[in-house]
Amino acid sequence: YDAGDRVAFAAQARAFAARVAGAGRVVTPDAGCAFVLRVVYPSLHLTLPPVLHLSELAAEHLPQLQPLDEPRTVAVHDSCKLGRGLGVYEAPRAVLTHLLGHAPAELGAHRAHGLCSGGGGLLPVTRPDTSRAIAEALAAEVAETVPGDDAVVVTGCLTSARQLRAAGTAAETLTRFVARAVRPGSRGQRRADRADARACASHGGADRRAPDLAAGDPGGQHEAAGDQHRQ
Repeated sequence: YDAGDRVAFAAQARAFAARVAGAGRVVTPDAGCAFVLRVVYPSLHLTLPPVLHLSELAAEHLPQLQPLDEPRTVAVHDSCKLGRGLGVYEAPRAVLTHLLGHAPAELGAHRAHGLCSGGGGLLPVTRPDTSRAIAEALAAEVAETVPGDDAVVVTGCLTSARQLRAAGTAAETLTRFVARAVRPGSRGQRRADRADARACASHGGADRRAPDLAAGDPGGQHEAAGDQHRQ
C-alpha cells in the first residue's frame, strides 16, 4: 500500500479478510496494522470482524494482568498511526498505569502532538538519512523529558521501538510489557511474547485456533528488508 502497488495490496487484503472471516475479533500489536485494517480496508469495501490494537484488548482485561516490578522510569510514546490515525490515547496509558501502579511519564510532545519516529511507509528504505534524523529528534525529546540511564520509552508501534533503539534510546513495545504481566506459562503469555515477531513477518496469516486473531501482515504492509522494518 505505502509502496504504491494498490493492485497487489488489494489482492493481499482480500485474502487476509477471507482468512479471518468468522473470527470474533482481530487483534494486532502494531499501530500501522491496526490503522490499515480499520481505515484502509473499509475503503476497499472489505468487511472484517472488530479490529483492536493490543492496548485496547489489554485495557479490557486489566484484572488479568499482574502489576510489574519495573525499576525504570517509563514514558509513553504516541505513535502517528495509533494516536493521530486512530485516536487511541487512553488504552496504552490505562494499561501502563495498571502495570506500573502509577501513570507513565509523558513526553514533552504527546497525544495529538506526539513526534513521529521516522519509520513509517518506506521512509527508512527510500530516504534513510531523513528517517534517521526524525528518529534522532524523537530520541532527543525523550532524553530531555526523561533523562537518565534508567528510563525506557514504551510504544504501541513496532517500528517506532526499532527506530528509537537504533537512535540509542531504550525502547520497548507495549506487547512486551503485557507479555511480562500475563500469568507465567499461560497461553496468553506465549502468544503475546510471539506477537512482535509475528507482526514483522512477511505473511498474511492468522491463528485460526483462537477467537481473537492476531493480525500478522494485513496487506503485505510489513516486510523484512535487511535490518530495516518497512511499514
